[in-house]
Amino acid sequence: MEAKIEFVKNWSDDDMSQLTISSCDGASRFSHEVYVGHEQLRNAVRGLDAFKDDVYGGMYDLRFGTFGPDFAAGAFHARFQFDQHADLLITVHAQSRFVEFPINQVASEITLYLTALPSQLDDFVRALRAVSDGHADSATLDAAGPYF
Repeated sequence: MEAKIEFVKNWSDDDMSQLTISSCDGASRFSHEVYVGHEQLRNAVRGLDAFKDDVYGGMYDLRFGTFGPDFAAGAFHARFQFDQHADLLITVHAQSRFVEFPINQVASEITLYLTALPSQLDDFVRALRAVSDGHADSATLDAAGPYF
């Protein structure tokens, strides 16, 4: 398995898109769906585009969906942070949608740790912009996990 974060647009209407987000650290993989408003996706692209030039201590939180049973689909939170060597450190926390279980509602969750190079982030921002603009259906951030 290759370490990466991949966004695939499943469908889109006038208000939002449904994305399948797959996160893999090279040993574990988690895939789930989230709903993202078009403006929220455009804002994420703008935020990541500004962040990618802040290699000396910058931090950016990419959030889609809401954690907990009150949201229609899953949730995704990736914290991007540059270390002292300008390498990108990424912490992914993801949650599937809640489903009925014998005694209550449950959702699967995962936390993964990845690293990437600034050039890989540049490629991801370009690809995510193409998804946001409707010119592509997927964007991938190639990365490395702690198992390299």
